[in-house]
Amino acid sequence: MKKLVLFSKKSKVDKTLQSILVENFDSQFLTTESGNGIWGTLTETNPDIILIMSDAATDNDYSLLKAIQSKKTLLPASVIVVTPKTPSDKEFKCLDYGVLDFISAPYSKQLIVNRLEKLTNVKESIHLQELEYILKRLPSNIFLKDAEGKYVFCTHYWHHLHGADEPGWTIRGKTDVEIRKDKENAKMAMEKDKEIIRTGKGAHYVIEVNADGIQEFLEIIKEPVHDDKGNIYGIVALINNVTEQEKLKRQLHRLAITDELTGLYNRTYLNEILGTIATDDKLPLGFISADCNYLKQVNDYYGHLIGDEYIRLVGVLFKMVLPEDAMFFRMGGDEFLAIIPRTTEPQLLNYILHLKSKAQMLQIRGRRFSVAFGYSCMTSKNDDIIKYLERADHEMYTDKAEKKRKDD
Repeated sequence: MKKLVLFSKKSKVDKTLQSILVENFDSQFLTTESGNGIWGTLTETNPDIILIMSDAATDNDYSLLKAIQSKKTLLPASVIVVTPKTPSDKEFKCLDYGVLDFISAPYSKQLIVNRLEKLTNVKESIHLQELEYILKRLPSNIFLKDAEGKYVFCTHYWHHLHGADEPGWTIRGKTDVEIRKDKENAKMAMEKDKEIIRTGKGAHYVIEVNADGIQEFLEIIKEPVHDDKGNIYGIVALINNVTEQEKLKRQLHRLAITDELTGLYNRTYLNEILGTIATDDKLPLGFISADCNYLKQVNDYYGHLIGDEYIRLVGVLFKMVLPEDAMFFRMGGDEFLAIIPRTTEPQLLNYILHLKSKAQMLQIRGRRFSVAFGYSCMTSKNDDIIKYLERADHEMYTDKAEKKRKDD
């Protein structure tokens, strides 16, 4: 029920009018003789409608109307003057002081209720336009959608939209799929909207957009809008351009998961993806463990700078032999791991033969490069991936021990 305040002089209010207002609105009746206390009452009430009897409105050179205009907290309220008959010229001048319209006797319930509802809707529409204008001054893009995912208003038309630069173009009544250049993100936006309307829970996510050849990252925050009965009738949202922050974040993450010496992934990244890498589309999943032979002798004889080059050669070797979709990790020291999707055990054996063959072609300071290898193959995503890593390591240490035995 909308809140209504009626001002009169000396409590003179028509009984029929008073009865209609009490029955259909959350009504409060004040007199202009109440003094400054009325402003505190109005602030607390926060009315949707302010009715003023014409004699109170025109009294003292329209002082009450001027005072209401000066109270910024009352701007959203619809101000209407009640006249005993067709408004006079003096009463018409009330329009100069923020009055929306007049209600005149005789007082009909249906006429008054319908009139006040329409006038408050007009006022709300006016304030929505004013709000749009104010919000356009912010760099963030703020928008409102109805329950069908159609735009009601949007503070900025960015270059991500079709037709936004055409004269007279408006976003009102359009959906994301109709106007956005990036159709995948448009479909995702509409699915998110449906979920918000269905569950009543907001959403917060970042998307990558590559419209017009420009890479951008947009942070999107969405919340449902409820009416006074708790029903969801729309979505209010905020879009921030977080391109610089997201690029920095990704750069820092890339540094955090990359081995500085070799440029391969490190153990941190392996731990990050270990639980999600064994998906159906990647099975069977092959693992190759590698460990440098003779690294201690290289370090002792040539120094650690040459030893570092010896370590780097493992990454070079992996990239020479293994497929492009393989992932390479330096596990620490001179130990390495390659993860190869969609690879069978015979293929893994063939890869290791090629790795050993290529390794014999590489040298540092005249010393032949030598690496020990081990492998394992995971065929079910329900298996324990750690066991396959351990099995590949075990095979690698067996190969290393065999190499040492032959040397001895």
